[in-house]
Amino acid sequence: MATLILSAVGNYVAGPLGQAIGAFVGSSIDHAILGGSSNDGPRLKDLSVQAATYGEVVPRVYGRVRVAGNVIWSTGLIERRADQAQGGKQSAGSTNSYTYAASFAVGLSGRAIAGIARIWADGKLISGDGSTLMPGGSLRLYTGSENQMPDALLQAALGMAQAPAHRGMAYVVLEELPLADFANRIPNLTFEVIADSGPQVAFTTLVDDVIARCNVRKRAVSGPEGGVSGFIVAQDTTARSVLEAVGGIKPMVSDGHDGTLNVRAVTQGAARVLPGVANLGAFPPDGNRSKPALRKDRQAAEALPRELQLRFLDPARDYQTGLQRARRRDGGYLSKKTFDVPAVLAAVDAKNLAEVSLARSWRERDRLEMRLGPAWSDVRPGDTLGWAEQPGALWQVTSVAIEEGGVTLGLKPLQTADGISNAVADGGAGVAQVGAPNGPTVLAVLDLPPIEASVPKAARLYVAASGPLPGWRRAGVWWSQDGGTSYAQAATVSRPTPLGSALTRLSAGASGFWDENNTVDVALVAGTDTLLNSSAAAVLAGANLAVLGSELLAFRTVTVLAAGQFRLSGLLRGLRGTDNALSSHAVGEPFVLLSPLPDIALNLPLSAVGTTQTWKALSPGNALGDVTPQTTLVQGKALRPLSPVRLNAATGASGDIALSWIRRSRDGFAWLDGTDVPLAEESERYRITVSLGGVVRRVVDVTAPGWTYARADQSMDFGASVSGVMITVQQLSAAVGPGGAVNVTL
Repeated sequence: MATLILSAVGNYVAGPLGQAIGAFVGSSIDHAILGGSSNDGPRLKDLSVQAATYGEVVPRVYGRVRVAGNVIWSTGLIERRADQAQGGKQSAGSTNSYTYAASFAVGLSGRAIAGIARIWADGKLISGDGSTLMPGGSLRLYTGSENQMPDALLQAALGMAQAPAHRGMAYVVLEELPLADFANRIPNLTFEVIADSGPQVAFTTLVDDVIARCNVRKRAVSGPEGGVSGFIVAQDTTARSVLEAVGGIKPMVSDGHDGTLNVRAVTQGAARVLPGVANLGAFPPDGNRSKPALRKDRQAAEALPRELQLRFLDPARDYQTGLQRARRRDGGYLSKKTFDVPAVLAAVDAKNLAEVSLARSWRERDRLEMRLGPAWSDVRPGDTLGWAEQPGALWQVTSVAIEEGGVTLGLKPLQTADGISNAVADGGAGVAQVGAPNGPTVLAVLDLPPIEASVPKAARLYVAASGPLPGWRRAGVWWSQDGGTSYAQAATVSRPTPLGSALTRLSAGASGFWDENNTVDVALVAGTDTLLNSSAAAVLAGANLAVLGSELLAFRTVTVLAAGQFRLSGLLRGLRGTDNALSSHAVGEPFVLLSPLPDIALNLPLSAVGTTQTWKALSPGNALGDVTPQTTLVQGKALRPLSPVRLNAATGASGDIALSWIRRSRDGFAWLDGTDVPLAEESERYRITVSLGGVVRRVVDVTAPGWTYARADQSMDFGASVSGVMITVQQLSAAVGPGGAVNVTL
């Protein structure tokens, strides 16, 4: 009998398993096991890109691996008109809005699995447990058993008799997955698949499964366990190629004898010792001595790599491809080899594997071929032998050729140290993603004075949102202009803004100065949000700007009270013309951080000023009826002139009262020396209102910052005494009328 021994050409990662697969001449195992060239083995194929290709190979998963799979069925986009009408008919002027979803099935593994853990869509975690989808919709898993039944959705779509059960293939069905988070398209999904109950891959199970698929009736598999947490066969390749890749991680050997394929672990101990050179030699009866009893070969150093780069799947970075290197420091020409290992390895294990593989490739450059007598015919590929010429050294059998008169053995050196590496490595860390539902949304719609560099030309509302749960990521903002009869989607908020409410009442203070006496405690909606200290210079430049109630303020110092609760001090009060709100604070009033500004700013027509607008914030999976509405009175604060300052009333000898004031500008918040602030209005106009006890007696419009209340007019309005009379001055806007007011009481 002859045993054919194969070598892994150019594959320094492949271990003795691939190099010692026995071919059974004349048996049916030859093609099934050997198949094509070993150069077409399983690569570290990009497993993160989902396909929808007919005939695409469904990967076989062992252990715990992240795969994209193949879309095997889909409904395409499902379009639905949003239900905007509530409590009555939809108004004639309302706008129809549409939502999109998709139902589809994805093949995950060409063999049975235990379950799935996490699911990502376009790289974002959408499920932390493999059962609940955070965007909404439902998921059903079929583990690939041989008795699984067709999915009900596929039966409804394809017919009871035509829907396949996909037995032997693990797949998932996603039904009505909302697509708003994914630009209204089916996202690229990846799944963390679990294919055995333990944390490690059982190599015995993996190898046995690979061989079983070749219909080998007799096989014996025994080998080392553990080492990696996942392995994937993502291509339609030969069993030989898979076994070579496995053997590169856990060295094993195989041979065939009496119709049985044996796969076993490499042993380090030497059961027998080869004779010295003087005792070698076994020749055929004709005495032909042309073939030497011992031949030594050494591969040229130029043909060997001095750097080996190993690519693998890194579980610490959510199974992204990692790369570790091993390099010789002998000063020779730096030739590189890069190899893919379709296995899940820790970075340090990959580093060690690269070191061990590089050392082994150089150790194995020396080969022996020996001719021995018939007594050595029971030696098998993979056996470990000693040699009398080199006491203590070990040699591994790579080939056995039984010929007339003796046995020819192929041998390579084997050193225990080749399997040991103390290298350390750091593969980095992935961005942690929270596998939690979005949860409810807290919405803040803000009507603010001008806080941007340019002066608004329209009424402007800022939309900010956040949520109490760690998984909050977005909300759709729906807007009703008819008191809640109909809604249209106005925006989608995808960046949370730190917002909350006041735990204490902020006392009145002065504007234009640092308020070092008063503090306010606030609680943020998201307990994971935080507020930070800032320098005085940074605050003056715009840092830590916030709105509390109706006052714009900024803060230097933040004291943490508890998770999500902070005390703010070092306050700059009454900013942007909100000094009229210095004494209007209350416990529970809203707080919103405005640096940076919320992403969403809505410009409203002038006709909306003075009206009440209705809003709803819909988290993923919410319907309009699930959310309580909230309202905003649109005041057009960005368009309203600021109140004048330094209003002075001086009574002359004739009894006339001369009023004077200084105007302010909603485009004049920068402190510039030597120049006046810009007007920011179409023309300079002011409205003066004279009243007593809330009853208006006189209204006058003027075009300059001054007015004289003549004694004759006083008598006409109030008689002999003007005690207690209030005079109010407001600058006028051509767009929205009177702005902020300043008062003086006579």
